Amino acid sequence: IQQKLRQGDQIVQTRDLNNIVHQAIFDAQNHEVLETQLKQNKIDVVINCIGPFQLSNYAIPTLCSKLGIDYIDLADARDYVSTFEENLDNIAKSNGVHLISGASTTPGLTSSACEQLIKHSQLSRISTAEIAMSPGNKTARGLATMQSILSQAGQPIKWAQHKKQTYGWQELQLSQKGQFPPKMKNQRRFISAIDVPDLEFIPKYISSLTPTKEVPRVEFRAGLEIPVMHLGLWSVSWLVRAGLVKSLQPYAQAFKTVSEMKPFFDWSGSDTGGMFIQLDGWSDARNQRVRSIWRLFAGSGEGVQIPAAASILLTQKLVQKRKGGQQNRNQSRDLRIGAYPCVGLFSRDELMKSLELYDIEDDIIAVSYTHLRAHETPEHLVCRLLLEKKKQYHIYYTSVSYPHLLIND
Repeated sequence: IQQKLRQGDQIVQTRDLNNIVHQAIFDAQNHEVLETQLKQNKIDVVINCIGPFQLSNYAIPTLCSKLGIDYIDLADARDYVSTFEENLDNIAKSNGVHLISGASTTPGLTSSACEQLIKHSQLSRISTAEIAMSPGNKTARGLATMQSILSQAGQPIKWAQHKKQTYGWQELQLSQKGQFPPKMKNQRRFISAIDVPDLEFIPKYISSLTPTKEVPRVEFRAGLEIPVMHLGLWSVSWLVRAGLVKSLQPYAQAFKTVSEMKPFFDWSGSDTGGMFIQLDGWSDARNQRVRSIWRLFAGSGEGVQIPAAASILLTQKLVQKRKGGQQNRNQSRDLRIGAYPCVGLFSRDELMKSLELYDIEDDIIAVSYTHLRAHETPEHLVCRLLLEKKKQYHIYYTSVSYPHLLIND
């Protein structure tokens, strides 16, 4: 529980939480104990934050369904979320409950941001989608987060619409200037491939939002702010890929301890992080090729609020459904009875409004490939991106694969 709850300009101190929150401490992995606690405390909605979900099964959502309790989790494991519906949908419908998986940054937030991008840029067809995130080094991280990161290192990944197979924390790139939010410190960061539910759901979801129904190629990367830490993780991932080490997950506590050593890493970096979604495609309305980028900034170490925001928002929606009565509960289009992933269940505006009290903001920049303005170079074109934001122009330089590039709007 947070040490402070924000209510406008007023701060509610920890000592006041006893009037707001009832705490029950028990082993949730002991399902007899969990069932007893859920019954005794008359729980309406369970939010499961017990990671890493790469090692989890469906025992908790199954129990919730049996007890008639709605269930939401923050799962970021691709296999867990992608098979959630087929394993639990029938039991959820028979018990009349909502079981929702992936109510987190991926795929909850990313699906909403993609929808906003497509509408904003009037995209009719999308060929590629590149998604990346990078937290600040001083942002709090727990053991489960470290286990999730290391469990993927060197493991095979199938990127959507890719013919080749890649591996976790490989496919090393340096982000381009202008992709991550400009307020982020150390804006250009190393990013590498990771395995997330988005690789299953985002291609189909994007396809459903465009007239041509073309399924785009989707890539997802993540990065550590400190270059030596990221390059170190990239290096040891080769041990797993080569078969010399089965998995790095057992070493999570050691990696976490080293990353927090004050003489080395804890003092460096910042408390700023962010993510971006970059869509390349075609707009029939504009009759031109468009690159559209959504960027999310989190400062003051408050990026940890983002994964939790989706589950809180969905809980509020479920409460409103309960107040609307059983008829409304069964007929709602967005939150239907059953088990399913958190894809397109809320808008970008809804989520950002729930985060407005934190040092978190986003923006969209759109680029049109309509006019040749390139330096002469044999390998690629170096073009100017004129990015208009709040009626002020910022000039960046980047390498692109298209011959025509000029800002639209």
